[in-house]
Amino acid sequence: MSEIRSVEFRVYLEGVLLPEDAVQAVELQVRPGQPKSFQVMLPPFALGIVKQIRPRTHIAVFFKDELGEDFDTSWKLWAEGEVTGYRFAKRASGSINVVLMTEGIENYWAYTYALHFQSAKSLSGSNLHDNKVLFGTAGRVLTVDFPASDNPIPLQTSILSAIGAAPDTRFPELFIDLFKGIEDLSPFFAAAEGRLRIGDRLSFVKDDEVQQLIDATAVRDLLSRTFSAYPQDSRLISIMQALMANVHYGYQTVPIPPFISGRPAEFIVKPDLPFIAPPRCNVIFPGQMSSFAFKRDFLEEPTRARISLPVGVGPDDGTMLRKHFYAPGEMQGVVQSVKDTEGEAPNIEALLMTGDDLREESREDIKGVIPLVSVFPSYEMLTLGGTSEDARDEYFSQLTDYNLQLAQHQGRVMEITGPFNPMVVCGFPGLVVMGHGVIFGTIQSVSHSLHAGGGSSTKMLLTHCREEDLSQLRAPRWKNAKFADRDQLDQTYAELLGQDHGSIMRPVQGLSELLDTQFRSQTVAAQRLQQAHAGALDQQAFEREYTRRSITRRPDLMGFLKATRNGQDYTGGAFRPEWATAARLVARELAQRVQDAT
Repeated sequence: MSEIRSVEFRVYLEGVLLPEDAVQAVELQVRPGQPKSFQVMLPPFALGIVKQIRPRTHIAVFFKDELGEDFDTSWKLWAEGEVTGYRFAKRASGSINVVLMTEGIENYWAYTYALHFQSAKSLSGSNLHDNKVLFGTAGRVLTVDFPASDNPIPLQTSILSAIGAAPDTRFPELFIDLFKGIEDLSPFFAAAEGRLRIGDRLSFVKDDEVQQLIDATAVRDLLSRTFSAYPQDSRLISIMQALMANVHYGYQTVPIPPFISGRPAEFIVKPDLPFIAPPRCNVIFPGQMSSFAFKRDFLEEPTRARISLPVGVGPDDGTMLRKHFYAPGEMQGVVQSVKDTEGEAPNIEALLMTGDDLREESREDIKGVIPLVSVFPSYEMLTLGGTSEDARDEYFSQLTDYNLQLAQHQGRVMEITGPFNPMVVCGFPGLVVMGHGVIFGTIQSVSHSLHAGGGSSTKMLLTHCREEDLSQLRAPRWKNAKFADRDQLDQTYAELLGQDHGSIMRPVQGLSELLDTQFRSQTVAAQRLQQAHAGALDQQAFEREYTRRSITRRPDLMGFLKATRNGQDYTGGAFRPEWATAARLVARELAQRVQDAT
């Protein structure tokens, strides 16, 4: 186990560097599908000072990488956002905390964007003057009538052209257009996009096979119903998550983002693939853990599932198997047994799923019968486009099996605390290498804490924990085969996380001869990695080299924001003179208070 270590960090407000002695700590939390949030802790005397900070002041926090190439590039981006408020708290001990509350720049997507959509819906039958009065636009908000919908949905001109006559060819790429459409809302949002280049930070992972499951009419109806169903105060990201779930996609903010193709690759729209091989940066070695806890509730793990099509979907001739799909495969024998003994008392023992050929998750002789009964949401109509009845049934059968797998493993959680680990990325699969074995999982959330003059740490929550490779289990058609191919998976990780970054299945020359061969099983790859790590002369160097990925450097971010260095500060580009002037006064006053206190 490793000791929590100290990490240097610096905080910039609108390009102005705050005195390092005036910032006590910074804390960051990231969860999949949610805007990141972080806090900056200041001394008690800062209470009267922080009021001078302008709302939505740009804030950037950098940490010092001990392995940096030189002094300037050794400072790496920890988090970037805008100040949204401050908090004051007095503890029982008498100490006082003053905290700057901040959110990531993706908050532009989270709040007002959704309000524009919902408010425009209310004005759909109004006159053009109201659009100009209430939106501040020159008629840019248009109305599109979707089939089978009573409510027309307002979309920007860019979105209108994107869905056009064949929305199926733009779905799920349409998600990117919705995110990038922020600059069409009003001049304010156009200016924000111009300053911060939010849309340029997006990455998109295409799953080619999804296109085979899309029906054009269903897409139009889906867009209409999704936007109509959400209340006016909904976040756009929540609406987008609902849309993306239709084809098993998700949105992810990358904490401590890489710098790829001249931009911080901070936001990702990608398929939800929890059982693929983890990227190397998400391998947690013993030296990166100071404590961990594992929890599993057996009574929350279903052993069998029946998921039904919605009423009115597909043919209905009254037969059982036309409307319901069962998992695991052994359930087909149970169903047939019940049908054969209809009207008679069933043999309970014959209905239990037991035996060595059955996975432990569904062994009912040791867990009892725990059913999962649900209905496919109506969005599954998307999968009916251009497919035969047999293909449809096979798809839903696979999807039922996959949903049972997820339900059986989602309650197996592991919490890990260790020294500051900037490499780990949540929303992706992970691997925990321990002295007595390995554990696979999905890194669901990550929290980083940096403390001046003290320990800095990282906390992680892993879900779907297991000791085996589940990538070979039955999966729906949208689980594109390219994500099971090692070379193509490595290429995807390199595009998302930085050049030369790959999965645990990829050979790593120079670290150990055990890692110089191709692997066909994640389990074998993980076990060989454990052996190579145990045999390394310098295990810490092994861990650093194996997990290292690209991270945005201070000059990278400032150049991307088109700011220039002016002494220890940065000016121009995204940084507004009025906001920077206020930040400079705050920095000077903080410096004076620190000097007086010492």
